[in-house]
Amino acid sequence: MIGQFRLLNAGFEDELTRLVLQILLHNSVYCRENAFQALVASGNPQSVTQAVLLLSRNEIQHSQKLISDDLLRFPGDQNALAQQLWQRMDELTPVYQCALINYFRMVGPQFAELLFARLNDPRQDPEIHFAVLRYLRRWPDPQAYPLLLELLQDESRSWEYAALAASALDSYPGSQTIECLKQGLHSRFWHVRYNSAQALLNLHVPLAQMQDILTGPDRYAREILEYKLKENEGREGTAG
Repeated sequence: MIGQFRLLNAGFEDELTRLVLQILLHNSVYCRENAFQALVASGNPQSVTQAVLLLSRNEIQHSQKLISDDLLRFPGDQNALAQQLWQRMDELTPVYQCALINYFRMVGPQFAELLFARLNDPRQDPEIHFAVLRYLRRWPDPQAYPLLLELLQDESRSWEYAALAASALDSYPGSQTIECLKQGLHSRFWHVRYNSAQALLNLHVPLAQMQDILTGPDRYAREILEYKLKENEGREGTAG
């Protein structure tokens, strides 16, 4: 009711806001979610930021998707909220940092350079790297391009890096991208091969440029590409 009728005022120190912040720490996910929605509905970036900090500091395992979806319902200035949340990023656990990066992905491209720095930082949690790779797919950044090519070809890391880099590269068209994705079809990891094939189709690479794969000796590369081509034909047939 508090959230629906926006009963929280713009002030941060009022008694009702403090009460809702206490409910935010309840062990019931429904109480936490309703309290968070009420704080978001207030339109007060400070209250929302404080809510995220409280959840993180108390190591409460709340859904990342619920957090990012709720933040998108903020009735005030989304850019102002995003900037304030960014200022407190380093105070959050990786789980909550990922939730915010997912939210930033829906807000706009203004965090590309800042997030690329985190992708380039080996001290960051891998889940943060993965969230950044998804961001850089939605909001391409030229400075990230060489690293994406490198990640796709680097099988010394966990397979998620190469798989997400392959997906991201469909936002970075060019001959080098195509060649790198074709190499990705030879990966020993199924998800990397699958995402590479899908990215090639997303880039509308002519079939003639992929004949070397379709007629080549690598059975796994050939099969995944054939599978995606048939899947794509089926979708186009359904759409038609």
